[in-house]
Amino acid sequence: MSLVIENSAPFPVIAGGSGVVTAVHLAPGEEITAGDPVVSVDDRDWLAFTAEAPPWRDITAGMAGDDVARVQEFLDALGFPAGADAGRATDATAEGFRQLNQSLGRGSEDRVFHRDTVLWIGPEPLAVSEVSVQVGEAVSDGVTVLLGPDRPGTVLVEEPESAMDSGSEYVLAVGDVAVPYTVESGLIDDPEAAATIADALPGGEGGGIVRLAEPVEVATMPVSAIVTDPDGRTCVFEDVTGDPTPVETIGGSLSTAQVSEEWIGRLVLVNPHEVREDVSCD
Repeated sequence: MSLVIENSAPFPVIAGGSGVVTAVHLAPGEEITAGDPVVSVDDRDWLAFTAEAPPWRDITAGMAGDDVARVQEFLDALGFPAGADAGRATDATAEGFRQLNQSLGRGSEDRVFHRDTVLWIGPEPLAVSEVSVQVGEAVSDGVTVLLGPDRPGTVLVEEPESAMDSGSEYVLAVGDVAVPYTVESGLIDDPEAAATIADALPGGEGGGIVRLAEPVEVATMPVSAIVTDPDGRTCVFEDVTGDPTPVETIGGSLSTAQVSEEWIGRLVLVNPHEVREDVSCD
């Protein structure tokens, strides 16, 4: 089946404060990670901040929350004291704020984490595709400072008509790479799974196969051998006069159906509509 990668919009890195840009410390093509200076505003560096979500407030000792835990991880990554109580800003955490602020030229007694000292770049290091500000430009909270690259957002899957059981668990495989896939959905929209498939398709499109997540032994028979009656029941005939035998397909393609392994070695009529008068599954 054919696959096409659709990229999401470039990742924007947004300012959390305001001032005049006095230096730009990177260029397109460079990769930045936590603690790297991105730009200087009013002669103070704004640092790259990596986490699952951005900081959304200033933090002082005594405050608690998931955002505090993210900032503590940032402090620890930079070698500053973070405090032993994850998710709560203690006096030790405030000392980390003080040391961070001192390193950024904010004086030696400032024990507050200021959200405008960092720029959230997402959960991982970011490759810079475009710098959106220049020296001398005034920036404010909410302005885009730089852009990361387009990222794989969705994998479009063109499925051929098949007899796959929508109740089973399947994966989409490209070479040695496989990710979970919902039959008949026509897409993979989980960002991590889409990125995995994109890495296996450097050109942005190509082919893959859908298979059971847990392989099982099956028998195959021609699709023409399987009869579906008006009531939706499926069956096969083992001879021209015998009764129908119920059968359930568990996969297949346009010409071949996969059925349970109990059918291995058994004979069925491949053209029941042509050689039998009664083709009811009743």
